[in-house]
Amino acid sequence: MPKKKSDTPEKEEVVLTEWQKRNLEFLKKRKEDEEEQKRINEKLRLDKRSKLNISSPEEPQNTTKIKKLHFPKISRPKIEKKQKKEKIVNSLAKTNRIRTAPIFVVAFLVILVSVFLLTPFSKQKTITVSGNQHTPDDILIEKTNIQKNDYFFSLIFKHKAIEQRLAAEDVWVKTAQMTYQFPNKFHIQVQENKIIAYAHTKQGYQPVLETGKKADPVNSSELPKHFLTINLDKEDSIKLLIKDLKALDPDLISEIQVISLADSKTTPDLLLLDMHDGNSIRIPLSKFKERLPFYKQIKKNLKEPSIVDMEVGVYTTTNTIESTPVKAEDTKNKSTDKTQTQNGQVAENSQGQTNNSNTNQQGQQIATEQAPNPQNVN
Repeated sequence: MPKKKSDTPEKEEVVLTEWQKRNLEFLKKRKEDEEEQKRINEKLRLDKRSKLNISSPEEPQNTTKIKKLHFPKISRPKIEKKQKKEKIVNSLAKTNRIRTAPIFVVAFLVILVSVFLLTPFSKQKTITVSGNQHTPDDILIEKTNIQKNDYFFSLIFKHKAIEQRLAAEDVWVKTAQMTYQFPNKFHIQVQENKIIAYAHTKQGYQPVLETGKKADPVNSSELPKHFLTINLDKEDSIKLLIKDLKALDPDLISEIQVISLADSKTTPDLLLLDMHDGNSIRIPLSKFKERLPFYKQIKKNLKEPSIVDMEVGVYTTTNTIESTPVKAEDTKNKSTDKTQTQNGQVAENSQGQTNNSNTNQQGQQIATEQAPNPQNVN
């Protein structure tokens, strides 16, 4: 019989995949099998009931065969394809979460820092100093120019500027190193300049540091038992002298007691060195580092307190010889030497010759030595 047309309008056909079609057929087939199984079970129940009512056992004439159910197999490639799609969707979701995670973390940290800045804990800090012997801790902290209202984490980023400022503000500070300790502690390690000598001034003894600068005067009780005294006024001369002293042998420097100007008209930078052993040395500041090492070898031949003159060459004399009156004949020789100097000869050589003639006439000896090789001094 022809099927009647339904009065309701036809719905739009849904395009199904092959797998969906097979699934529908499977469900339909399974439903039909279930209904068939129900009918069989009902018939078996009725037959069993009828057998109980009949006294003579007779086998039923009509027997029904039980059909075997065969379920359609779903193809493996389609299952794998579906699982692959699910994995792709899950991986994309995971990738999106990974990409957005840093944004949320940064936003959270910004909010956290902003809230922390509003609290008074952001400005609390503890500063300690070590390595300083001459400048108190509070003075050094004050010279760092760190204010109470400065955020403690701002000091982490400008510690270099604080270290440079401290070395420039305090004459004792050679280097400073500022380190941070969690949560809000800062430690400044200071290395001070060494004391090379002392300058005798009206205010007292001022330490002369290795930079050539003078520190504040100290009490007499703070002075060491043996120390070097420098009586120079010009800061440039002191810096140059300290530079040469640092380059020489410390044992040789320890033999010097006082360094002062010799007040020479011919050599303005001539220095007079008073030694602890009673000898004196005349030496130009410009030749200080070059000629002073010769003293170690020269003093071995000195039998009495002498003057070692290193102004032009290297020779020795004594105060007795220099203080001996000069005869009229020697005065004539001196005037002749001055005339020769005006003709182009060096005045120092003529004075040296005059001193030698004076010494020969008086019967006294001046020990003149040739400057040794600086490599053999030590």
